[in-house]
Amino acid sequence: MVEDDDIDILVFVLLKGKQRRKNLTDMATLLTRSYYHSPCRATPFLGRSLGQQFYVTADKYPDKEMYVFYADKERKTFQQVRVESQQLAASFLSLGLNTGDRLGVWGGNHYEWLVTYVACMQLGIILIHIRLDFTGTMQTKLLQKTGCKALVLTRSPDNVYDSVCEIIPELRSCKADKLKCESLPELLFVAIGGEQHRGKRGVYNLDDLIHQGRSSAYKDKVTKICDRIDFDAPAAINFTSGSTGTPKAVTHSSHSILDFVHENGNIYRGNVQGYVQTWETKYALIMHMSGISGQVGAVIPIANGNTVVVVGPNYDKDLMAMAFHEEKVTNSVMLIHHMYDLLHLPYLDSLDFSHNQLSKYPRTQIVSGGTIIPPSLREKSKKICNMSLMVYGLTEMIGVLLHHPMDDPKRIQSGDYLCIGGCEAKIVNEKGEIVPVNTAGEIHFRGYGIFLYYWGDEEKTKQAKDDNGWLHTGDIAIMDEEGYIRIVGRKTDSMIIEGINVFPFDLEDVLLEHPSIAGVMVSSFLTPRYVLFMETFPTTDTGKFHRKKMAEIALNKLKLTSSSLQR
Repeated sequence: MVEDDDIDILVFVLLKGKQRRKNLTDMATLLTRSYYHSPCRATPFLGRSLGQQFYVTADKYPDKEMYVFYADKERKTFQQVRVESQQLAASFLSLGLNTGDRLGVWGGNHYEWLVTYVACMQLGIILIHIRLDFTGTMQTKLLQKTGCKALVLTRSPDNVYDSVCEIIPELRSCKADKLKCESLPELLFVAIGGEQHRGKRGVYNLDDLIHQGRSSAYKDKVTKICDRIDFDAPAAINFTSGSTGTPKAVTHSSHSILDFVHENGNIYRGNVQGYVQTWETKYALIMHMSGISGQVGAVIPIANGNTVVVVGPNYDKDLMAMAFHEEKVTNSVMLIHHMYDLLHLPYLDSLDFSHNQLSKYPRTQIVSGGTIIPPSLREKSKKICNMSLMVYGLTEMIGVLLHHPMDDPKRIQSGDYLCIGGCEAKIVNEKGEIVPVNTAGEIHFRGYGIFLYYWGDEEKTKQAKDDNGWLHTGDIAIMDEEGYIRIVGRKTDSMIIEGINVFPFDLEDVLLEHPSIAGVMVSSFLTPRYVLFMETFPTTDTGKFHRKKMAEIALNKLKLTSSSLQR
């Protein structure tokens, strides 16, 4: 909840930022080189670890709902999460976990995932977000790489226990406290949530661990440990999709996660026709928590004190629609196909979004990453929201570019971004030299949201992040005279047509102007010599369009090889 004084201060800062850009134009000091620093943050850095900030927010709003699990029909206040996460943390200590150890979570979006995450925050245990789409072999390899010491399984999917037994066969023949895993020698224990899994061999029941922590001798140690955690210490590991090779273990600190979420939430509390974030603001968490977007959604209550509605264990368009309707969701992060699904439900007109029209409520925003929102879809979205914005980010750098709510609507529609406050961007050529404005090149970023390193991979870390702290994204972009940035494609996706570099974005942007097109994906193997009409696109586990799989599907449908397409 934002106090009146906070709103006054914030509005002043945002207006000052807007005036600063206007003054640049008036003073004829527009950029000539593709370098931009965004110095104006809506709020100062918090200077706390995730666990420390959780205590602050829980003290402020003990009786407010922190998480609502719509599909599971569970509701948890900040105080309930505080008590249960502290008890779980005490049990983790009793089982041999300590600050800096790694604990993995695997399964659907349930309370087990979040209470485990909050418990780990308080102890400085690094949470490993394990993707559901990885094979057992890949999961074993990544758990070995990160030195995983404990594993928590959620209540779904139903076969989660059998799946983990494929990589840890010792579970079926041992007691929970006697686990010795040959392939994962550092693993101390496995715990599982849900009554349906109670009594399974080799695993602790997570509810039992929460209950046992109530009387644990370690309970008083939890807050003392939390107080001394450094906000720059590693806090979470997310894996890249692995579409270009072995997934990389991207390691983030509390600072990079927490201060992005806090800044992002406060930016949208600005002076936008009465847009004020209040007690009633609710966010819908649609993305899976194994991805960086889902993790960011999970941290929103901790950073900003808002309620998050976890729609379901996995993406379901009907659950999403009913959660928006019944829980009066006002804000959400979704991808293009989520938005398309919601707006094309046959019963959409029967759902109630009238609460968004009341001036005392915040104006609903839908932040969609991955591609430009088609004009027809943006217009249709006015049925359910008053603001649809875009964010650009990477697993390695959270939400670094965004549409500001005070930007010109034409800027927003064109996909022109500005850096989030406190970050720098530059566009360079193949020699690493900053290029003139309005010139395409690889975009690099520097700022607080950048990852620490790839766990266990110093060489790849150095390839991605140079000695000066710049993240080399591999994305091609153009910066204009005012510092606005447009992403035009990946270096690896560029096509040379008659000697001219063409990026998929160039073609996608034009095609999206057609009102009948909901989404477009140009593969680097396919220029518009061929057009395929699809009912759906393949997506990654985090919901983004999967270009590599789409290219394979297209080649199979057309009975072509990549070599036959070369001109």
